[in-house]
Amino acid sequence: MDKDTYECKKILENLSPINNAVNNEIYDCSLKQGIDNKDIKNIALAGAYGSGKSSILRTFEEKHKNEYKFLNISLADFSNSEKNSENIDIERSILQKMFYTVKSEDIPFSRFRRIKDISLGDLKKYSLYIFIFLFSFFIAYENKDLPEYLSYLKFNVSYIVFFIICLIGLFFIIPNIVTLIKDIDLKKINLKSGELDLGYKDSSSILNKNLDEIIYFFKVTKYNIVIFEDLDRYESKIDIFIKLREINLILNNSNEIKYDIKFIYAIKDDTFIDEERTKFFDLIIPVIPIVDYSNSSEQLKVMIKRYKEYQGVKRDILKSSFINEICLYINNMRLLKNIFNEFIIYHNKLEMETIKSPNNNEKLFSIIVYKNLYPDDFSKLSNNNGIAYSIISKKDIIIDNKIRLMQEEINKYKKEIDTIESEQIKSIDELRSIYIFNTLKRINPINNSEIIIDSTRFNISILINEENFEKLRNSKKIRINGYEVIEFVDVEKDISSLGYEDREKLIKNKSKNHLEQIKKEIEVLELEKVKIRTKNLKELIENIDDIFDKETKKNGLLVYLVINGYFDENYSYYISHFYEESISKSDREFILSIREKREKEYSYKLERVGEVVKQLNISEFNKKEILNFDLLEHLYEINRKSEINQIIKQINVDRNLDFINGFIESNYKYIEKFIKSLVEQCTWLWDEIYNSKLSEDTKEKYLQLIFRYMNIKNFEKQNIDLISEYISEIDNFSKFSKDIDIEKIKEILSIIKPSFKTISQIRENKEILQYVYENNFYSLSHEIIEEILIEFNENEFKKEDLLVKNLSIIKKSTCKSLIEYVNSNIEQYIENVLLKLENLEEDENVLEELFNNNIISDNIKIALIDKSITKISDINKIEVDKLWFEFFKKNKIKADWKNILCYYEKFKILDEFLFEFMNIIDNVETLSKTRLNTKSEFIKNSEFKIDLVESLLKEILLENDFSIESYALLIKANGYWYKSLDITKLDEEKITLLVKEGKFQLTIENFNLLKEYTNNQHIKLIEKNIKDFLEKYEEYSIDEKDLTLMLESNFIDKKNKLLIIDKMDNLLVIDENIAKAIYDNMDRKKEYQFSFLENIFSYLNNCEMKVVLLKEQNQNLNDDDFISLLRLIGDEYEIISNQNGKRPKIKSTYYNRDLITILKERGFITKEKEEKNKMIRVFVKDVK
Repeated sequence: MDKDTYECKKILENLSPINNAVNNEIYDCSLKQGIDNKDIKNIALAGAYGSGKSSILRTFEEKHKNEYKFLNISLADFSNSEKNSENIDIERSILQKMFYTVKSEDIPFSRFRRIKDISLGDLKKYSLYIFIFLFSFFIAYENKDLPEYLSYLKFNVSYIVFFIICLIGLFFIIPNIVTLIKDIDLKKINLKSGELDLGYKDSSSILNKNLDEIIYFFKVTKYNIVIFEDLDRYESKIDIFIKLREINLILNNSNEIKYDIKFIYAIKDDTFIDEERTKFFDLIIPVIPIVDYSNSSEQLKVMIKRYKEYQGVKRDILKSSFINEICLYINNMRLLKNIFNEFIIYHNKLEMETIKSPNNNEKLFSIIVYKNLYPDDFSKLSNNNGIAYSIISKKDIIIDNKIRLMQEEINKYKKEIDTIESEQIKSIDELRSIYIFNTLKRINPINNSEIIIDSTRFNISILINEENFEKLRNSKKIRINGYEVIEFVDVEKDISSLGYEDREKLIKNKSKNHLEQIKKEIEVLELEKVKIRTKNLKELIENIDDIFDKETKKNGLLVYLVINGYFDENYSYYISHFYEESISKSDREFILSIREKREKEYSYKLERVGEVVKQLNISEFNKKEILNFDLLEHLYEINRKSEINQIIKQINVDRNLDFINGFIESNYKYIEKFIKSLVEQCTWLWDEIYNSKLSEDTKEKYLQLIFRYMNIKNFEKQNIDLISEYISEIDNFSKFSKDIDIEKIKEILSIIKPSFKTISQIRENKEILQYVYENNFYSLSHEIIEEILIEFNENEFKKEDLLVKNLSIIKKSTCKSLIEYVNSNIEQYIENVLLKLENLEEDENVLEELFNNNIISDNIKIALIDKSITKISDINKIEVDKLWFEFFKKNKIKADWKNILCYYEKFKILDEFLFEFMNIIDNVETLSKTRLNTKSEFIKNSEFKIDLVESLLKEILLENDFSIESYALLIKANGYWYKSLDITKLDEEKITLLVKEGKFQLTIENFNLLKEYTNNQHIKLIEKNIKDFLEKYEEYSIDEKDLTLMLESNFIDKKNKLLIIDKMDNLLVIDENIAKAIYDNMDRKKEYQFSFLENIFSYLNNCEMKVVLLKEQNQNLNDDDFISLLRLIGDEYEIISNQNGKRPKIKSTYYNRDLITILKERGFITKEKEEKNKMIRVFVKDVK
């Protein structure tokens, strides 16, 4: 609102009592009843201060002004002395207020002196009266000494006339003279010197000495109602009430006064204690306050509503919730009105000065409330003193404490980052290995493979397992057999000052995400350090005890205002309007800090920045103490280039990233201009940001601001390579650049030439994608290639095929730029794309092209061989001989005899690579399907020499390192069988396969080698060649074991076994096994030499077999031979052979019953008898 056009409207509330109080009927009725009652002389109207007692009385007066004559006596006193007044002073004041209420003419005979105003006309009139009187007196008085010049007045007629005039003059003059001299006191008469001292009478008499005056007063004035107010303010109030009651009694009992006089006292409820007040008053009327703690808010809202109506304002100047809260501290209508009036005046003043502030009205009202309730303490604020100031001044202490705690936390985080980054170990397993190694080193295991941990044995190789390592780490006793016992804690001390658990945590925390999180925590704390200085006291208070002690808590209003933010450190802003100043104290402190070289925090709040700038010299902008966020913001606002440049120079000299960070994070208005200034002058800007401990999000934000606001001509002053590296890694460049002009982005990209890592960085902006594609501003990755092919390839392809045939699809695409980019960066492409694919099934011709590309290093080719699933069909198409080793070693060549023979032909050896290739089951299964010999189609159609083939096949047969599965399949492919093979280096299993597959011819050499180096494989050879063997039986060296094995073999038939028995040497029957084998396979009815039978009976241990064989050979034996063989059966059979007439018992079995029959037939026994237990008693013939 313009000051010159301010329209004066009714805006203030009247503090004086009103004479039209509403809801006054009950008080009116009560007062009327009390006044009209003859017995009631003293009436008390009792209520709290500001409860509306005066308004009740004025309203009663206004209503009954024609019935009663009212006299109002108020003794307001606001002193703070120990005693408000002496009784005599109070009584004098009462009399003064009584007598000064009426005109002096109404009480002409009162002794109380009054200053009488005599007009000039009255003076002239009185002077004329006196002159006429004196003149007449002299004429009427016959005096011989009358002067000669008055002699003509000596006539009698004249005497008579003037005498009459003199009498008339005395009638008018004497009353005025009496009235004039009634107050004159003849203090001093000095007849000698003719001195006369006229003094006024003493008017300081007390009530009792002036009862005549008081009676005279009421007699003359006719006042019948006297209203006393504010008597309860004095300490001696009870004495005053006693005297007034006495005076009332005197007045009502006076015969000079013909009417009743009523005294009405407006007093507070607590004027008297207990029942005292009933002794003083005849009637007490209680007053319910118009305003108290419960309804002051409603009264204030009424005032505000009235103000808005007068002003034509629609918006609320105070929030309803705030009114409800603050008014709980206001219980007085007069006080409420005064607070409202002050608020309105200052509110309008602030609005006229266009001063805006958050919650300005509420804060202003709160200050005014405090000013009215605690005026002394409020006045001390301007001198930085008092209770309120002591509370507000604690803000700096709270801030310092909080910043100290935050800095401690920041230091802890920074130390954690340094510790994490200093940890060289990269994995948990590596760390465990170190501790395990040092543990073993201390206990010196000496070739032991086990360690004893708390009585449990563990293999050293499994200690690295998490569960086992935890047992090691928590153990109390570690040892190996009887060696030294140690504890794991001893090992920890030897290795590092940090324990294992701490180092394990460090390794886990080395992840980028964790470090990034720590950096963000540091940023949050650093930003909070800046912001905390801009917070008001309310935002800083976490606990009321932080700023209020037991004593200050008693000031409930102050507690409420502070914790709700209505009274804070900005009080000086309001004081400066109560007491005008050019700059605030905080602004003055900032200026002094520059001149005294005391650095303030950058966020130090300036209240009147314009005034600060006016008081600063240009040279002072060269000082580092000048750095202040508010100041710099204001300089940009008023475009003070010289001063701005000086400040930027200060930032540049110290590389002050803290100031930059604080200004940006505080969201000031002129960040754009600030960034432009920085990029222009600070060539180190991005280096410092990039190498700082700022989080990635913050770094990205700052680079975005640089891109958005910088002049492109100044951009190349920055570290372009570092920016390119960062942009290449940025997660979402499309999002990053969305608020930046697209042409500016293209210009920036052309300067920094980034290499984007993923398509997600640029996917959202097709125009950027097109630009990046055309200029190859991307690294070769599967994701980007896929997106480029989707976007720019005209040929259809399956996305899943890109995972296995990436390069093949690229080669067949229409994306010439991509093809050229790949060809020009083929190694980068292979490393970043092909080698990162899980499976690689590129077309064979594409792979052959890569393997034969001289630009590609052998290491990359080998890695490509490892990754590729596609197998090369023809090894001859690979031009680099040394890659052949890798193809065979990695099994990346087609399994056929052609590739194998090519390799063997080139290198002339079955080396480890060829061996590994041929030891793979899938490969040998394929190879086994082709049989190699002179008659096979493969040999006939190939260019390989027979000697080469036979050499390879024989070398394969003699290679003992093949798995048994592979060896078995390779044998099948071998179409040759050998008269002689050096099997000395082959294991039993492989020799068995060779015998089984018929790779040995039955020769004496093979037979003897097999017998010497194998477990009975020479018998297997005989089994496979039994016919040839029997034909040349005598040529082979057969022992008893060989004979037994042949007779027990399941692969030699019965016929051939009988032939073997017939050809065998009888002397070979030397043990039970041979005897039994012969017994099982012989023709038992055939006649054999007695010596042969005798040998068999000698070594057979089975009784049944012997009896059966004896029975079967019965026809071929004479009695003597029979008895000899019977005797060789032994036991009871030997008794029978003795023929001595004894009666032995034998088991009742089928073969024994057959034998008894033969014995009877031969006459060796007479009879037999069946007995119990399945026994047969034989009666042997006695031949003696």
